Amino acid sequence: MTKIHRSSKNQPKINWGGIGILLILVGVLGFVGYWLVGIYLSAPVGLSAIAKALPQETQLVVSLNSNLGSWQKLSDRLNPEAVKLVSKLVSQSPIQALLSQSKTDFSQDIQPWLGSDAIVALIADPQNPDNPPGTLIMLPTTNRAKSEEFLAKYRNALQAQGAVFSE
Repeated sequence: MTKIHRSSKNQPKINWGGIGILLILVGVLGFVGYWLVGIYLSAPVGLSAIAKALPQETQLVVSLNSNLGSWQKLSDRLNPEAVKLVSKLVSQSPIQALLSQSKTDFSQDIQPWLGSDAIVALIADPQNPDNPPGTLIMLPTTNRAKSEEFLAKYRNALQAQGAVFSE
């Protein structure tokens, strides 16, 4: 039997430094991909679905953080004139008008069941474009019984003022 002796000169050399760099690159790309998917999936729940569900006549959509602590932090950072301006805008907002019409107290009737984000949309009437847009308010609930209690109170107050609802 003859022995075959291979010369180490003919064998391909493995570039361990290149493989290491390639593995690091794959790891970094994997991490960045995982991070980007995490950001995409952690977007406010349902905002993209809501945007798709709104009619084409929607003129404006606003998502508001309903956490009062966040608003307190903002007001702490604003100068007094800006706080007065924001307070004035809130007091004149359509939401405030709806609360006044229905004799609703935010801290008692809404805050106990309100989720983290509120969405307000202004939607034009395609049959009557000269009419002011309708206001659509979407509020997530953390307590269905309390939110249904609020809706019944709100509807009854508006019906007492002559509003007519259809289902």
